[in-house]
Formats: sequence, C-alpha cells, structure tokens
Amino acid sequence: MKTKNRNLKSLYLFLITALLMSVFALPVCAQEIGVKVENGVKKEGVTIRPDQNSPTGFTATFVYKNATAKSVQFY
Repeated sequence: MKTKNRNLKSLYLFLITALLMSVFALPVCAQEIGVKVENGVKKEGVTIRPDQNSPTGFTATFVYKNATAKSVQFY
C-alpha cells in the first residue's frame, strides 16, 4: 500500500511540475512559433508566417481566449 501511495504522489508531483513548466514557457514558445505577443500575452487572432517545412509554404497559428468555453471547434 505504501508503494502505491508513493507512486501516486510521484505521479502528481511530475504532473504539477510539467504543468508549471509549460505555463512559464508559454510566452517564450509563442514568440518562437511566430505568434504575436504584446506585453508577454499572446494576441488574439491569426498569425500567418512562411514555413519551408509546410506543404503550403505557410503555417497559421490561431489564438482564441474564452474563459467560459467548454470546447472550440474549427470548420
């Protein structure tokens, strides 16, 4: 039983650490992929940039914010 609790605690610690690392890295990642960033916050809308690795030659990044949305769908 102690081993199971220890493994569960380790898993929780790992997940919390991964979440915190991703939150703090967001502005850096946004700038790296070409998303418009103002005052450290990603700007809503679409950012299109050239991409030699894309079949179309471009990559589009969509930023949409809605704190109450349960899901977002693209058609």
